[in-house]
Amino acid sequence: MNTKATGVYVGKLVHQKKAIAEDAGVDDDLDLEAPKVIQFTHATTSHAHMLNVVLTPEQAPISHSVFNFAEPEAQPPAEDAPPAEDGEVKEAAPVEVVEKDILETYKHVYVSEVVREPKMWFKTVPRLGAFMSVPLIYDSCLSDAALDAAIENHQSVTAQNEKHRKELEAHEQEQ
Repeated sequence: MNTKATGVYVGKLVHQKKAIAEDAGVDDDLDLEAPKVIQFTHATTSHAHMLNVVLTPEQAPISHSVFNFAEPEAQPPAEDAPPAEDGEVKEAAPVEVVEKDILETYKHVYVSEVVREPKMWFKTVPRLGAFMSVPLIYDSCLSDAALDAAIENHQSVTAQNEKHRKELEAHEQEQ
């Protein structure tokens, strides 16, 4: 999907840091009482100035507002079709798929003209344009499918490397 965005940056909610003593524990530098901040960890080349920028809720209320959405509700599992009187399973009625505009489907914050929005935060001189913030919420980047795909890929690459090694040895012996 090409968004035609001139710049993209990714941040995560983290606890604010606080001063610690030399003999402090592992997480003693985290201020668990203060509101979380957004720390930007990745950015396109044109927005590299956003790397490691930390924004508090007071500095960037629009960016933080995207995290105020309620957690998505779990959809109840689809019920299986009840068996017919003669013991055969009836097919469920087809579900009509209605395509929605992405702006109606995903929770996000959108500002059409950033220079006219007083709550926008700028690190550099602002340029005309729009701003969109979308929450990326996940429990883990690991899944069974991803692990299976990685193992399959590793086995395939290992087999190909072994095949090339044998071909190279055969070629060298012929020479």
